[in-house]
Amino acid sequence: MANRATPETIENDWDRFYWDFPEIYDRFAVTSPRAVSAIDRMFGLRDKVIVDVGSGTGRSTFELAKTARLVIGIEPWAPMRDFAIEKARAIRAQNVAFLEGVAQGLPLRDRSVDLAVTILGVPLDVKDGRKTGRLIGEVYVPEAEQAVRRGGYIVSVEGAPGSSRRSAREGRFSTGTPERMSRLLSGRFNFQHRDVYVMQEYSSLQEAIDTYGFIYGKRAIDYLMRHKKKRFRNKFRVHYKQV
Repeated sequence: MANRATPETIENDWDRFYWDFPEIYDRFAVTSPRAVSAIDRMFGLRDKVIVDVGSGTGRSTFELAKTARLVIGIEPWAPMRDFAIEKARAIRAQNVAFLEGVAQGLPLRDRSVDLAVTILGVPLDVKDGRKTGRLIGEVYVPEAEQAVRRGGYIVSVEGAPGSSRRSAREGRFSTGTPERMSRLLSGRFNFQHRDVYVMQEYSSLQEAIDTYGFIYGKRAIDYLMRHKKKRFRNKFRVHYKQV
């Protein structure tokens, strides 16, 4: 663990996770490079201007920036955004910027980006906290359609339907609802999709416990230890819509 004050597990307390443990979140986002690679193969990122919505600690943002002309990370949680900004300074990244904001109110001009991307970053299928009575996705998608240039894409990488059942079987818990997310994007907003397999791998069993087990709880820790598990094959669904 990072220090003595870090508990063995936070048992799915995601608010605490985002606020208190950005360095563990950064380690948790190990699938970002592979997800970005899938997006690049499908849409081509070279010389594009991209907004990374729900950018967290910037793992996906920095990976996108390896190819794109400019990537703007939008993140509401200050500790994770600050972590990303410090990393950008440390590596002297010239083509990334991090802004405070939420998916339901993108701080962008109309037709200013080529792609709006979110990689497991926004709970599109939950109610908007601003008491609109609408789902976050119902507010976000029209916002993204305004921000993306004609011919560009809105891309949302989520767990594939069925992945939450697999999580429960393996002793871990899913915070997302892939089936409901897929119905929202494919049914309500006419997104197309492609499923891809992504490997989530840690350097050691202990790192997996200190990351995966830390987040998902004692049942997940027991599962990891019993099966000596440090890598997972995940099925993601890349939802996409051309503007």
